[in-house]
Amino acid sequence: MNQSNILKNSIHQKQSLAKRIQSILRKIRSESKKSNLNSFSLTEPVFTETRKTIWDGKLVDRLIIFFRGSGCLWVEKGGGCTFCGFYTATNQGNKIQDSDYLTQLENTLTKYKNEIEKFPIISLYNDGSMLSNQEINFSALLKIIERISKYPFIKRITLESKLSDITEEKIKILKNSTDKELEIALGFESSNPLVRKICINKNFSNSHFLKTSEMLNNYNVSIVALMMLGPPFLTESESIQDAIDSLTFLEKAKIYRIDFELPTVEKFTLTEILYNNGFYKPLMLWSVTEILRKKGKLNLNTPIYISPPRYTVPSISMASNCALCDLRFFSLIEDYNKNQNIDIFERDESKKICQCHAKWENLLIETKSDLEFLDRVEKIITRLEMNIEI
Repeated sequence: MNQSNILKNSIHQKQSLAKRIQSILRKIRSESKKSNLNSFSLTEPVFTETRKTIWDGKLVDRLIIFFRGSGCLWVEKGGGCTFCGFYTATNQGNKIQDSDYLTQLENTLTKYKNEIEKFPIISLYNDGSMLSNQEINFSALLKIIERISKYPFIKRITLESKLSDITEEKIKILKNSTDKELEIALGFESSNPLVRKICINKNFSNSHFLKTSEMLNNYNVSIVALMMLGPPFLTESESIQDAIDSLTFLEKAKIYRIDFELPTVEKFTLTEILYNNGFYKPLMLWSVTEILRKKGKLNLNTPIYISPPRYTVPSISMASNCALCDLRFFSLIEDYNKNQNIDIFERDESKKICQCHAKWENLLIETKSDLEFLDRVEKIITRLEMNIEI
């Protein structure tokens, strides 16, 4: 078989796999709806928390609101992302009223009224996209922005969004509605279209991302690219290389920050089914430090924030080394977020004394080519389709 036929077969295989993965994801989401997990108040956010972050060269506190949302539209259209279980914390496709979103905001502001002045940044998430008219009316979002803008000490507002929901018209209106700095956090995940389509179930082009980034930069809107480390179907070494390739790509996009999302296994996700059947395990924390080490060697300067693995739904498993060193590693991650200094990991002595480091080194032995990758995924998906009840 000549090279052109191999490529044609590879394209067909990729398209077929993507459809089969989406079919499995739709079945999973259907079971999620049957579980009736969405018996909750629509006037309270899922949860709120404060986190440290670097802003304007200083370490500051930011307030994060995880709104109880209508549910990610991509779940309804294409099954959602392979790893994301947030849909169970939403109203699962039933649109939440504007008044409920506004009440959630007011209840949060009341909760933090005695300390609200210490937050120069407020971040708004809805387990979907704050710029999707199907998930939240744009007029309601403007009211939220207007309400927050009344606080003079709040300097920056972060909005979660899907790339497809970001338009120049919306950005113009948002910029005219507030004197606060604006920041858009969007799920980039990987610069590799194959990884993005098969491992994540997202489908946008790198050129679309770069074009949108340029537009946002022109309006002085900061961009935070979210990257889920260690997606399904990749080996440990492939996950590391994919992250490095993505960081290299993002360097030319001139974005404000990259957020590493540490992988978790959540209910009603493809990763849960893979995990329960021995086809997936969240990457080890050693891999995170290896990514940071290689980033430093490549002189990539875009700041990285490593998000704590605390999301709007509980997890079955998460990124880990071992019980002996996990707590220390998460403490080192907090320190790294404060100063971006990779040396704190280099100085750590645990790799000399903890057996999990040798275990991690063994995980790095396997390597796969792109074609082998598709064959590997097809074998796993076929097993799921034949033997596993969803």
